[in-house]
Amino acid sequence: YIFLDLYPRANKYSHACVAPSIVSYNMDGTNCASMAALITNFPKPSVDRPSLLQHHDVVTLFHEFGHAMHNVLSRTQHPSHAGTNVASDFVETPSQMFEQWMFEPDMLDLVSSHYQTGEKLPADIITNLIKLRKSNSGYQMLRQAIIGQFSLYSMTNSSLSYDPAALSKSLFDQYLSTLFKYESKHNWFAAFGHIANPLYQSKYYNYLWTEVFAIDLFTAIKAHNFNDEYKQKVIKLLSAGGSIEPEELLEEFLERKPNQEAFLQALGL
Repeated sequence: YIFLDLYPRANKYSHACVAPSIVSYNMDGTNCASMAALITNFPKPSVDRPSLLQHHDVVTLFHEFGHAMHNVLSRTQHPSHAGTNVASDFVETPSQMFEQWMFEPDMLDLVSSHYQTGEKLPADIITNLIKLRKSNSGYQMLRQAIIGQFSLYSMTNSSLSYDPAALSKSLFDQYLSTLFKYESKHNWFAAFGHIANPLYQSKYYNYLWTEVFAIDLFTAIKAHNFNDEYKQKVIKLLSAGGSIEPEELLEEFLERKPNQEAFLQALGL
């Protein structure tokens, strides 16, 4: 079961996530039903219009749905291996794999229409929307590298780990000084929620790390025209949870070792 909690309300936190309440696992040959809540903060519907989502909102929905499906499709023997109970630097792989569908013309055509007329999103807008993914991709990757290393170094025993402002400037100077002037009053890390989350803390790097895997997997699915064999492969990949090592899962799916070629192409390189 997947429960949707899509809209803001008083005292609700502001980010998006999936909260597994019951994981699906195998009990004496029977698959136990699972339950997870998919939680977002999308615009509320009003009297005269539904909740209207921007593209990045729907990317978020697909991302969290990937986590939810990881929970629902789990078929492990033990609950401790079920669903998202995987190596922490693999947990974002299914969610980021599901994101890739939102950069496919057929999917964008399927999920978009004018809420009053039903008119589909024009093909040229879909084309340009996909092209925009490569806009500023270099900056976006450098930003992710900074955030990932900030979270990692914050947990080390070094002088910089006790001075977030100095650590932020050190990483900025290393990665972005040729693009932007550093603003000392920009204390972005004060709103860095992941670093206070016990599931992430030093491991924010896993978003960038697993995006490489996710795009590699999706590219293999797309290369085989989303056929039934690869549908079953996706189910098998998600059903294993943490009962099989990520490296083994990836190599079985891809029939080779994962690499970054598809990831670099997605960035326009």
